[in-house]
Amino acid sequence: MKFTGPNWSELNGLISALGYLIQGVGVALGAFIAGRAGKDYFDIKAEKQRQERIKQYQKRFPKEKKGDGWDVVRIKPGHIFLRDHEHNYHYHIKNNTTISDMDWGYEIAEINRDELKKYPEGETLVTIEEK
Repeated sequence: MKFTGPNWSELNGLISALGYLIQGVGVALGAFIAGRAGKDYFDIKAEKQRQERIKQYQKRFPKEKKGDGWDVVRIKPGHIFLRDHEHNYHYHIKNNTTISDMDWGYEIAEINRDELKKYPEGETLVTIEEK
């Protein structure tokens, strides 16, 4: 049997298939890393926004004025609001995380809807959107 040399077409096909496999693994790995980095970026951005909102709300509604300047109230069926007595507005508090973040406490008075309507509605207070 005479040696004729390598079968270049088979070898090229094998090398080409191996190249596609390596390329596919690289693309998948890159997408995974980019996805993780993107999630981390948005998590950091959300936390920064949360901290900025907390500072803003603490400045607007300082703890020292709780009771006289503002209070946290609940109307049935359980919606929670902040009544601002100084500016005569009420603000819907979107979730319990906001109350916890603000450290406003859980002494929440029950009032009726008519009592709340004495104050015009302001924006919704939320430090972070819950999923």
